[in-house]
Amino acid sequence: MEINRKQNYGCPLYSAAWVSNEAVIMAGGGGKKSSGIKNKIVGSAVTSSGGLEKESASCEMGVTEFDVPYRLVLHPGKETGLVAMAGVGGCRFINLSTKPKADQEGVEISISLDDEKTAAAKKLSDGVSVNRICFGGEDGSHVLLGMEDGRILICRYPSLELKAEFATVNEEEKASEDDKSIRDMDLAPKSSGPMVMVTTDSGKMHVFYWATGDKLHTFDVPSALKRGRGFSSCRFARDTEDMFGEPNTIYAVVNAGGAGHMVAWQWAGSVGPTLQKSLERGFQKGKLSTRR
Repeated sequence: MEINRKQNYGCPLYSAAWVSNEAVIMAGGGGKKSSGIKNKIVGSAVTSSGGLEKESASCEMGVTEFDVPYRLVLHPGKETGLVAMAGVGGCRFINLSTKPKADQEGVEISISLDDEKTAAAKKLSDGVSVNRICFGGEDGSHVLLGMEDGRILICRYPSLELKAEFATVNEEEKASEDDKSIRDMDLAPKSSGPMVMVTTDSGKMHVFYWATGDKLHTFDVPSALKRGRGFSSCRFARDTEDMFGEPNTIYAVVNAGGAGHMVAWQWAGSVGPTLQKSLERGFQKGKLSTRR
């Protein structure tokens, strides 16, 4: 029997997330109402044979160019999530649930907006685009929002109470808007300590101690790739089976010379119990590798 691994959900899709092994949700849309394409988050169950069902749940977002859901990130508990909207549309808070179907195999998916928490999320962004979302802390007790103006907002979750914020560029630095705007962001695994890594639209990359906002390190593009566009994506290693066989590794993508290159660094150890210890250890440029 042929397995249907393709489905059309009626709109351009910009992000997706697994709710469980049996269900996935996707976000997308066409912008203004005049496009005739709805802005929505849709859910689809995965069949026992590995295929996708048709749209089984839908949550519509609105009818303006700022109601397009772009970046969908689920809380580790998989029962709630945040989605960053296009432009200055802020964030929306969603609730999720799944349950077995009563009369057949598979699961039923439910997706809904939480109006009260969505209002709190919109107030946080205050007309500034939310470029990245990351959950951190014990069991996702905090969420970090990477903003277009270069700020990182640290909020309690799920209340979305603003706990702290810091700028990735100091006022004393002569920085362009591209130097500030956060392109990508990733949190270190719990074993490495409270670090957040960001790349900017201008291609720079920094690591911060997010508990205080102190900058730990700014990375240099390898000399062989200087003519490229700088750093684009960045990630901390999640396990011990990386290219160096050790967990304390950072990866970044640099596009140069018509090719994509993977660059990797190691540091001496995990972030210490105090900021002072972290700064003493710093980031040591260990092995460096570029791969096409």
